[in-house]
Amino acid sequence: MQPASIPTPSKIKTALPAVTWWDAYQVISVDRDLEVTDAYFRCLKAAPAWFKSLFRLRNALVRPFGLRGGAPADIGTVKRKPHYAIGDRMGWFKLFHQGDQEIIVGADDKHLDFRLSLYKQELPQGVRFTATTIVSTHNRAGRIYLWLILPFHKLGMKSLLGELARQPKHPTREG
Repeated sequence: MQPASIPTPSKIKTALPAVTWWDAYQVISVDRDLEVTDAYFRCLKAAPAWFKSLFRLRNALVRPFGLRGGAPADIGTVKRKPHYAIGDRMGWFKLFHQGDQEIIVGADDKHLDFRLSLYKQELPQGVRFTATTIVSTHNRAGRIYLWLILPFHKLGMKSLLGELARQPKHPTREG
C-alpha cells in the first residue's frame, strides 16, 4: 500500500460540499478480472479480528452520545445482495455512487460526514485500486473524533487494501 493522489476522474472530489481532511492509498492487484464492487467486498470480508473489534468498540462508545453506529452483526459478517441502489447499505456503509470504475460509500452524522471511494484503474502491470477517504467535520466533537481515529484508520486501510494485493481468489463473486 502506497500513499496516493485522488484519481483525476474520481467522483469523490465532489462527494461532500466541504472537506476537512482526506487521504488516499493505492495498491496494485494482478487480478484483472476483479470488479470494483468485488474488490470492496473482498476487503470487508478479509477484515482482521482486531479491526472488527475496534469497529464494534467504536459503535458501542458513540451510541450513548446519539451518534450512529452499525449493528454488531454488520461488522461480524458481510452479506452481499445481487443489486444495490443508491442509499442502500453496502456492507458496513451506505452507497452513494456505483459505477464500473468506482464505488463511493460512507455515512452522515451530526459530528461528521465521511465518504470512502474505491477506484479501479487498468494498468499494463495489473489493476490499481485507490481508496480515498474524505471527511467533513461539523463541530468540535467531530474534530476530536477524527483526531482519535486517524491512527487506526491508516492501519485499517493498510490491512483492508493488502487483501487486494494478494493473489486472486476465484470465484470473486462471493455471496
